[in-house]
Amino acid sequence: MGFSIRPVDITRYSCDVVINSLGLNTTVYGKLCQNIVKEANSFEYKKKLNDINGKVKVGDLIITPGYQLKAKYIYNVVTPYYKQDRDLYALEYLYTKVLMEAIKHKQSKIAVPIIGTGANGYPHIIVYRMVEELLKAFVEAYPQMKVTLCMPVASQDEYIEKFDKDKLIKSLDNFYKDNEVFVRTFAYSKSYFDSFDDDYCASAEVCFAEEMRCPRPKERPQSHLPHPFINESTLYLESGIRPVKFDMNKLCILSVTEYIETYIKTRWVDDDQIKVVRKYIGDEFLNTSLKAKHNNPSKRTTISPEVLMRYVLTLHMNEEEAKDFFLFCGRGFSPVSAEDVIYLYLINHKVYSQAEVNSCCAAKKIHVVFYSY
Repeated sequence: MGFSIRPVDITRYSCDVVINSLGLNTTVYGKLCQNIVKEANSFEYKKKLNDINGKVKVGDLIITPGYQLKAKYIYNVVTPYYKQDRDLYALEYLYTKVLMEAIKHKQSKIAVPIIGTGANGYPHIIVYRMVEELLKAFVEAYPQMKVTLCMPVASQDEYIEKFDKDKLIKSLDNFYKDNEVFVRTFAYSKSYFDSFDDDYCASAEVCFAEEMRCPRPKERPQSHLPHPFINESTLYLESGIRPVKFDMNKLCILSVTEYIETYIKTRWVDDDQIKVVRKYIGDEFLNTSLKAKHNNPSKRTTISPEVLMRYVLTLHMNEEEAKDFFLFCGRGFSPVSAEDVIYLYLINHKVYSQAEVNSCCAAKKIHVVFYSY
């Protein structure tokens, strides 16, 4: 079936499922929800939303019939706020939850809108890229599914001639090229969907906490790019010459400590930059890396994967660099290893917070990465 992008009035689209975005106050509708409630034209639907008002939490999914829509079902989701979800992990989690629920109920044709970019404050262009990458990976993993990313239009007949998907994608690509240091990478695989469950994403768990409440209107964030919230250390650790490549044949005499020293000096060639990087990765990390095993070239193959991941995540290595580092230590990433799937997820989704990394590892019952010696 596949993935497509279309200018569509989602209330008139014939499909199995349409996604609707709710707030914690379900009687105050956003623009998408207003249109769906109006076109569904059902007293029962309005009563359902009224009955759950104030009783839902962010991340909840309420499935209702489509009523007078052309869709068979409405998947009503309680959308997170950008204020609590600046890396989009909670919104990513919620989209994935809906897609996997559709598979569970054997509903193969899904209409997907861009949600969260109104009062919830998400930057539209960032959400678009995340959703596009997620849906393309989803239909590749599950070819029986047909998913349409619905671009909102006031009049489908009037807008259809003006819609230029290639121009839109080009503008997105140019934006990401110009702002790559600020924007999280969105990368998905079949393993991501296979291992998805309610405890998968630690960041989502934080955003879906019971105590989270809807901000008062004056507190609602406005849509803006994420870079004001990226701290200086992240910018430094995301910078430098990428990817760092070594000739493995020339590294056989090095220890892990020497490899890391070489990596730092190769990626950040300026002495002042190196000093700043050392400051950000911290004395604790450097000291723990100086154990006898890490200084001994013959011992590098005995270092555990979780300890190697500490180096990878602390230095913000990308997937290519991480694979080279693991290869240097006589290890690799296996697509059938639950542990390795989680590690690649952390790398590709740039999850660097020690608390989030450990929480994610604990949820999947694998060894935590960051711990005290």
